[in-house]
Amino acid sequence: MVLAPISVISESILIYGFWRLKQYENHPESLIFWQSLAQIILDIHWFTGIETFHKAMSDFDCLFLGAFSLYFYYLSWNYILILAIEILLKIQNPVKTGYKKRRIWYHILAHLSSLVVFIIILTSGTDGASIMKTCFVEHQSIYELLAGFPVIFHFPLCIGITLYALYISAGTFIVHYLKYHLLVVLVFALSWLPIGTIHALNYKGFGVNIPLWAIYVNFN
Repeated sequence: MVLAPISVISESILIYGFWRLKQYENHPESLIFWQSLAQIILDIHWFTGIETFHKAMSDFDCLFLGAFSLYFYYLSWNYILILAIEILLKIQNPVKTGYKKRRIWYHILAHLSSLVVFIIILTSGTDGASIMKTCFVEHQSIYELLAGFPVIFHFPLCIGITLYALYISAGTFIVHYLKYHLLVVLVFALSWLPIGTIHALNYKGFGVNIPLWAIYVNFN
């Protein structure tokens, strides 16, 4: 109830700033805009963990909100990975990147893959009540693996691409221009790694007992 609103306000200010400064068409601000918007939805989703709100919802309500939240969870990971790729391409060719042509495909792939996950969860027949006590993916169901997939796919790519970008740009002017974007990728990837890992390990087929302190730390 404290940290989530702070994050929502911060992201909203960032989006408002982009709008006021008309930065959406610049490279690669449209990617940051979508990532920020997705992050706002994820921050708001934590309110479904408040007991009063949670009990007021039906199983389908929680399932729908869980599928909706997972859509934006994947969208966040997708855009942060795309941002890492775009940073690398910019470093390799600072003058011409062909970004405008790629941008359309970036958006299509990011939203389409997230939509597939949304449909899978919505038609799963689960109740959406997660290990975090929020509406996300059902506790110990096989769909926990969907929440954990970015840990083994998006995260290694984000970290690997970012470290490689830093390596090849060390000592050049371009690294100073893109250092904010590199920081965004690293902070997001490291922040959501524990949550994705806990969801993956919580799948009942693995037989892992998630300690309560780990849940509380990730929830807060």
